[in-house]
Amino acid sequence: MAYNLQTFITILEGILDPDQPRWVVDENNPQLQSLLDKATSLQQLLDESSFTKLDSQIREVAHQAEDIIESHMVDHMLSGSDCVRFTHSTPDLQQVTRDLDSVMERAEKLMEMEDDSAMEQVKLVEMEDKKMPRFQECCGGRN
Repeated sequence: MAYNLQTFITILEGILDPDQPRWVVDENNPQLQSLLDKATSLQQLLDESSFTKLDSQIREVAHQAEDIIESHMVDHMLSGSDCVRFTHSTPDLQQVTRDLDSVMERAEKLMEMEDDSAMEQVKLVEMEDKKMPRFQECCGGRN
């Protein structure tokens, strides 16, 4: 499921790479770094889980973010500028940030529910083990 975020993460890493000359990021506005951190954290969380309930939501948010950033990049390249400055925070990127936060919260809740469910399963097995007589006790090891 986290593969939905990989392209978005790769784009952000490329923009934020200090060794590349094409994109200039305003250090006073850490929005792109924040998006990268959120996407990376969400990817790591999802890599550790086995559920796919958020797949379509993650795909939608990742594609929306990619479109916004790539559109900004293309607009600046077509304007004839040698380098693109990411200096302002757009409402669209703010919405993507909120959407990523929302998906992260849902993923964390699902992980908690998954953990709670696993704990309930363990408790049920332990209760059943206590109720069932052991093989040695009931059968005395007879052949």
